Amino acid sequence: MRHLIFICWLLASVCAVSFTAHGQTWPAAAPLSDSAAQVARDDTAIALQRLFRTRRHSSIRLLVLGSIVTSTAAYALVTNHPETTYQRVSTIAMVAVVGISLWQVSSAIGQRRRYRTRQEEALLSQLDQGRPLPRWVRRRLIPAYFGTKRRTN
Repeated sequence: MRHLIFICWLLASVCAVSFTAHGQTWPAAAPLSDSAAQVARDDTAIALQRLFRTRRHSSIRLLVLGSIVTSTAAYALVTNHPETTYQRVSTIAMVAVVGISLWQVSSAIGQRRRYRTRQEEALLSQLDQGRPLPRWVRRRLIPAYFGTKRRTN
């Protein structure tokens, strides 16, 4: 596998050198007209709203599921009095389940905090002013949020 990656890197670097050695450059992108820029901003605003709505809803689902699992496992842990080895192993498993579900609840709370409506409104106003979106938002905007299905022919 390492050799395959090295060969791919070597081929890519040779291609890059051959483009620069022959004086070929990439064509410059044409600037967007005002109406095209407005359409792009509107599409990005809709995608941003979909991103925030999706993440808020998924955080609620994670929070509810994690709370149910935590409370059920904690109740089973409290009422369990291990006497045999099997019961001790099940107690250790329950402690692991409680830990994992508490981590799930805390990550859901963090996600809920990051994708709150105030943050969404601030980013939308920033987009309306023509400023770029932060990198963490741009990385999470996938084509599905733009409402278009990308075809690869």
